[in-house]
Amino acid sequence: MCNRKHRAVGFTLVELLVVIGIIALLISILLPALNSARERANRVKCSSNLRQLGQAITIYAGDNNGHYPRVRLLPGEIPCFFTGFLRDSAFGPTGEPTPNDVTAALFLLVRGNYLTLNVFVCPSSTQKVDDLQGYSPLQCSNFSDTLPFGWSLSYSYANPYPNNGHLALVDADYKLAPQTRADFAIAADRNDGEDRFKNVNWNAPTSDMKWMNSQNHNKEGQNVLYNDGHVVWCNNPFVAIDHDNIYTRAGDSANKRGTPHGKDDTILLPMFPLKDHLQ
Repeated sequence: MCNRKHRAVGFTLVELLVVIGIIALLISILLPALNSARERANRVKCSSNLRQLGQAITIYAGDNNGHYPRVRLLPGEIPCFFTGFLRDSAFGPTGEPTPNDVTAALFLLVRGNYLTLNVFVCPSSTQKVDDLQGYSPLQCSNFSDTLPFGWSLSYSYANPYPNNGHLALVDADYKLAPQTRADFAIAADRNDGEDRFKNVNWNAPTSDMKWMNSQNHNKEGQNVLYNDGHVVWCNNPFVAIDHDNIYTRAGDSANKRGTPHGKDDTILLPMFPLKDHLQ
C-alpha cells in the first residue's frame, strides 16, 4: 500500500491577490461603460419627460383658447417663482400665486391633470418628485415651497410673460404661443449652469460649454424641447434661434432678469440659484 499525500485544496495568498487584482481591473474597465449606459438611458427618459411636457402644453392650449399655461400677467414686473404654494385658485382674485410666476404656470399642467409631478424630475438630476407636503394638486397653485426652492423641478420653461421689467418696449413683440416659431426653444434641462456667461460665442470650446450647460447631465449638455414638439440632445446651450444661448438674454453678457430681447429670444426660467435673475 502506498501512502499518498493530498495537497489541501485552496488558494495561496499570492493566488488570492492575483484574483482580487483581476476583479478590480475588470470593475475599473466595466464601471465607466455601465455609468455611460445608465446616463444614455437617463437621457432617453429625460427626453421623454420633455416630450410629454410639450404635448401637455399643446393640449392645454387647445383647451384654453390657444393660450399656453401662465398665471396672471402684470406688465412691467420681472418673472418670479415658487409663490403661493397653498392656494386653491390659480387666478384669484384671492388665493392666487404672485403674477408673472413661471413655476406656477407649469404647475397649471399638474392642477389640470395634464401631467403628473414625476414628469418634472430628470433621472440624471438630484431633484426629487414633489410630495406637495401631503396636499393634493388642487389644494396647491405651485410646486412645494419648502427650502431649497426648486428641489422638485429639473426643467426650465420659456418666459411666458411679455413686457417684463425696464425693457418692456423691446419686449413688445415677444409672445409664447402655438403660433411662435417651430424652432423656438420652450423648455430644457434646468438653467443652473455654473457660469452662464463663461463665453458669449456659440462656437466656444467644449471646456467653456460645460460651465454654461445645465448640471442635470454632468454638464455634458441638455435635452431641449422646441415649439413644434420635438426634443433634441444638445452639447451646448447656443441652440435657440440665431445661435442664441437658451439660458441668457440674447446679445447680453450681464442681464440675468429673464427679460426677452425681442420675439425670437429664448430665456428659460427659473435660473438657479434664484437670486441670479435679480442681478
